[in-house]
Amino acid sequence: MCRLLCLATDTTKRRSASTALFLLGLAALAAPAATTTDPPDLRGGGATLEVSASEALVNPGETVEITVSITGLGDAAPPSLGTYDLSLVFDPAVFAYEMGSLEPTDFLGDGDLAEALYTVSAGAGDVEVVALSLLTPMQLTALQAGSFELFTATFTAIGFGDGVFDLVANGPLGDENGSEIALAGVVPVTVSGGSVIDIPTSGSVGLALMTLLLLAGGVLVLRRAV
Repeated sequence: MCRLLCLATDTTKRRSASTALFLLGLAALAAPAATTTDPPDLRGGGATLEVSASEALVNPGETVEITVSITGLGDAAPPSLGTYDLSLVFDPAVFAYEMGSLEPTDFLGDGDLAEALYTVSAGAGDVEVVALSLLTPMQLTALQAGSFELFTATFTAIGFGDGVFDLVANGPLGDENGSEIALAGVVPVTVSGGSVIDIPTSGSVGLALMTLLLLAGGVLVLRRAV
């Protein structure tokens, strides 16, 4: 009797549980699908790197400040920039890098306080900068705005012509957690090293001399007549 009663009770419980699960399933199907609203994250659109110059035209021997900036990050919100490996490339026939002039900003942390690691290496026509923040994700996010400067370097004009300053990403940009930040694009800048003076051709020089001689002869004739 007890066995039958217990079996009946167990069967009733199982049926009740099955009925409850079935009803929950129907409710889930009838209810609208839940939509997950993620916090604003700019990784989809990506960040943009921009190169700017303090001068648009410099003569040989003069210097120009080249600044690299980033835009498209979160404003005191993810994503923040935690690491980068960038090469600033330029025309070595027009400009020369001033050794030791590159200064990273502290938006990834103060290198002197061991909050970040920075390395700079210069080659023929490029300067590579590697940066790694040692701050916590919360500290890094609170430190950065949506756009800021990464570093500034000084170059001296050594020739004539237009010199393009561009960027090459040697690796992906990393966020505060080490995840990749998509790079939407790079905006380079062009700086003119002096101006090229057009020298007249031999034919135009001869014509100019003939004109001067004729003018001089006319002046002499007038003086003699007087």
